[in-house]
Amino acid sequence: MNRTFHNRDKAAQLISFKNLQWEKISATDIDFCIEIHNKLFIFGECKHGDSELPFGQKLALERIVDLIGETKVAILLVFTHNTPIDEDIDAGNCVVREYRFNKQWHTEEQGRTVNEFCTKLIEKYK
Repeated sequence: MNRTFHNRDKAAQLISFKNLQWEKISATDIDFCIEIHNKLFIFGECKHGDSELPFGQKLALERIVDLIGETKVAILLVFTHNTPIDEDIDAGNCVVREYRFNKQWHTEEQGRTVNEFCTKLIEKYK
């Protein structure tokens, strides 16, 4: 299935978290989540170039994945793109830079795309 935007203008709207802040804590987003049969949970966060996850977002995502990983298979992918601002980012073809699994960070050294990484996980755990 090829998913497209139902309403591109609405999809382009930014979500402001300015009224969701308490002291140094604020809301964060997750770029994607895939859940397979209540067995496998894949979270993904996309960054431009070599941008790092901000501290608070990294901590929140680590805690989510680590907690789910205590009873299920859970993984967080951090992937990168260098897409021009006037083009859509093709998440499936972005390259995985690092991932969190079993409460540890791992560097992805095989240069796999998000699609390749997810396909292999889904085949293994479904």
